Amino acid sequence: RVDPPLSSIMTFMERESSKTAEARDHETHGAALRYLTSRLGPSGLYESDFKHYRHFKFLPCIRQDLETGEVVNEMQSPSACYYNPSCLVMGFSVLDPTLDQIQIANRTKCEKDPPTQILLKRLMQLVSISQAKIQYLENKAGNISDERKKLNSTILTLFEQAFLYLSTRASDFDTRSVSAMSKIPFIPCKTRGQLVFYLPSQVFFKKSSSTSENGDTSLAESLFQEIEYNAFLSIAGVKLEPSLTELFELMLKKPDEVLDCLGEPKYKQLLRKIAADPPFKHVSKDIRTCPFLLGYLVMDEELESDGKTSATEQKAQFVLARAEDIFIVDNSFLRRQFSMLVSPMEQQLEEFYNLIGSKYVSQVVKKEFQVEGRAQRNTPLSISFAERIEERAPLLLSSSISSRPLISNASKVLNKQYLEIVQVDDIKAKYSFGRNSKLLNVTCCTKKSGQNMVLCITENFDWFDVGTAIGALILERCQLEDAFFLSSLLEASLDTLRSRGFPVDRILRPVAPPPPPPPPPPRPQPPKPQPVEAKPNHSISSNTSSMNGSTEPVKPNSTNQSKQSGQREGDENGGAGFEQILSQMFPHFPPDAIRELLGPNPSKDKAREVANQLASGNFQNETQNNIGIEAAGGDQNGSPKPQKDIESTHNPKKEEMKAPKKKP
Repeated sequence: RVDPPLSSIMTFMERESSKTAEARDHETHGAALRYLTSRLGPSGLYESDFKHYRHFKFLPCIRQDLETGEVVNEMQSPSACYYNPSCLVMGFSVLDPTLDQIQIANRTKCEKDPPTQILLKRLMQLVSISQAKIQYLENKAGNISDERKKLNSTILTLFEQAFLYLSTRASDFDTRSVSAMSKIPFIPCKTRGQLVFYLPSQVFFKKSSSTSENGDTSLAESLFQEIEYNAFLSIAGVKLEPSLTELFELMLKKPDEVLDCLGEPKYKQLLRKIAADPPFKHVSKDIRTCPFLLGYLVMDEELESDGKTSATEQKAQFVLARAEDIFIVDNSFLRRQFSMLVSPMEQQLEEFYNLIGSKYVSQVVKKEFQVEGRAQRNTPLSISFAERIEERAPLLLSSSISSRPLISNASKVLNKQYLEIVQVDDIKAKYSFGRNSKLLNVTCCTKKSGQNMVLCITENFDWFDVGTAIGALILERCQLEDAFFLSSLLEASLDTLRSRGFPVDRILRPVAPPPPPPPPPPRPQPPKPQPVEAKPNHSISSNTSSMNGSTEPVKPNSTNQSKQSGQREGDENGGAGFEQILSQMFPHFPPDAIRELLGPNPSKDKAREVANQLASGNFQNETQNNIGIEAAGGDQNGSPKPQKDIESTHNPKKEEMKAPKKKP
C-alpha cells in the first residue's frame, strides 16, 4: 500500500497531542497534520472516513483563560474549535494562527464561529465568573482599593470586547433567544467605585451630546447608566433614552436615591415633566402613599436694620413626602399662621399635587367666627353698606369681570332678601389646623341664620375683610387675590372703576331700548274749494292730491276718470293749470305774484315748492316790498287750514324743528 490507513494516522496524532508541550514532537505532528489535510477534501483519500474521527483532539489551538486572562496553547478536536480569532475574547479555542487556518478548517470541517446559543451560555459564564471574582475580592481583608480598581478595569475591558464581537453576530441571533436576556443583569457598569451588573432596561446608550445648552447633564445620565451603542445590546433591550414611564417608576421605587442623584433642582424638573404628561391612567394607591413629592417647610424670618424690622426673609427646607402630607398654598395668610409642608408654588405642579391627593390650605384650615357685643340692624352704616352691595352686585357677579367660577346660586346670595347686613361691636376669627389654633381680630364675617345669611361688619371695617367674606359666599373657592379684587370693586368709586376700564355703565346701568315715537296728531282736512266749473274742479282736485301726496280713497270710476282727465289737462296747460290751482288754494295772493313765483313752464316739484312757500308765510315781506299787496299777511292773521296741512305734509323737518302754529 502506498498510503497508510486513516486510523493509523489519527492514532499517532492523538497520541502526540496527549503529551505535554515539552514532550511533544511538534515537527512530526505538524508533518502528519499536513499529510492528513492534503488527503482530505472532496476527492481526498480519507474524506469518507474522516467523519468518524472529528472528536479526536489533534488540532493545535490557542485559548484565552477566563480566570487569568492569559492565552494558553492546547489541542482541540475540529468540532470544539473555531478559526475566527475574534471569538478568542470569550474563551473559545481558536486554530493556531501560525498554521494555515483556512485550509485546515475547510478540510477538517472546523466552524468559523460558535453557534449563537453557545455564545449566550458563554456570556452568562463570563458574568458568573466576574461576579465571583468581585465577591472574592470584597471578602478579602485589608486594603483592596487598588485591587478593586484593577479588577474592575479588567472586567469592563473583557465585556467591552465581548460585546463588540457579539455585535458582529447580531444578525445571527434569534429574537426569542435574545429576549430572554432582557431579564438577566449581564451589563457591567461602574457605580460609585463599584462594579454592578444591570438589566438592559436599566442601561441606555450615550447620546452624541448628553449635556444641555447650559452645561447640565441629562436626566438619563444622572439616573441611569449609559454605554456606547452596540447592535447586540440594542436587540437585547437597551434603548436610546428612558421613557417618562420608566423615569416615574424609578422615582416611585427609589425616590431618595433619585433625589440624591439629581439634586433638588433637577428633581423638580423631573416632576414638571411628569406633571405635564402624567404617565398613568388613574392614581393608584401606590402613587398616593409613595413619598416621592417635594414638600417645602417655609420659615419666615424678620430682618432688622438699625434696630428696626424692615422686611421678611423666607427660608425653605425640602423633604420627600406623601401627597396627603403636603398642602397647596392658595392663601398665604393662612399658611403663615401654621407650620406645614407646602407644594412648589407653580400652577402646573399645584394641579398635579392636587390630582394625587394634596389639599389646599384653605380647605384644611378651619375658620370659626365669634361675634361679640351688640348686633344692630338698620343703622346708617348697615343701610349704606347694603346699598353699596346692592349697587355693585351686578359688577361682582359679572362673568366678564372675573374668570373665577361662581356658585350656582350666586345671584341669590347677594339679594337683599337673602343677605342681611348687621353692625356689630367686635368680631374674632378662630383658625384651626390640626391641634393648633389661633384667634385673630377681623372686621367682617358671615353667619348662617336659617335659610338666609347674615353679614356682620364692625364700625371701622376693612374692605379686604369684606372682599374675603363676599368671595366665600359667591365663589367656589376664594383665594387671596380674589378677596383683594372683590374688595377693590366694592371700595373704589364708580368713576375710578370707569377710568380703570371696567364696563360700569354697561353692567350697572344697562341702556334701555328707546321708546317708540308717539303717533303724529291727526291732520286736519282742508276745506273743499268752491267749484267754479266742473272740469277745472276735477283738475284742481287731481293736482292738489298729486302735489300734497293725498292718500284719500279712490272715488267711483266716474270721479277717477275725471281726475285722470284733469291731470292730463293740467299737464297740457303747464303753468296755467298750476297757477289756477294755487290761486284757488291761496285766494289772498294775487295771480301775478303766483305766476311770477312759478316761472315759465313750471314742473310739479316747482308748484309744490311755491305752495309750501306760500303756506309758510315767507312770501309776505317780498310781496309787500315788490307788489305792495297787504293781503299777503293773511296766513298770520288767520290763514286757512289747508296751508298748515301742506306744510306738515311736505315739510316734515320743519314740523320737527318748529312747533305747529295755533289757530287764532
